[in-house]
Amino acid sequence: MPPRRNGNKSNWVQEVVNKMQRKGSVGSFTRKAKAHHKSVPVYTREVIGKYSDGKWKKASNPKNALHLYRQAVLARTFEKMRK
Repeated sequence: MPPRRNGNKSNWVQEVVNKMQRKGSVGSFTRKAKAHHKSVPVYTREVIGKYSDGKWKKASNPKNALHLYRQAVLARTFEKMRK
């Protein structure tokens, strides 16, 4: 979780969303899931299972694997918040 500002715990989600909008990366994980012909929750579970426990370090491109893993964790967090 990103660092808190002014002790406001719930504000970090909005900060992440704003950052994704500035970078133009909103929906990038969804595009990756669709490219693999899977739904976002299914692709999220697959990526987290594949790269959890530091397994991303052994990937052919660890930097991209770590980025994908972090996107999957964020997608899972948003999915849990929606329920």
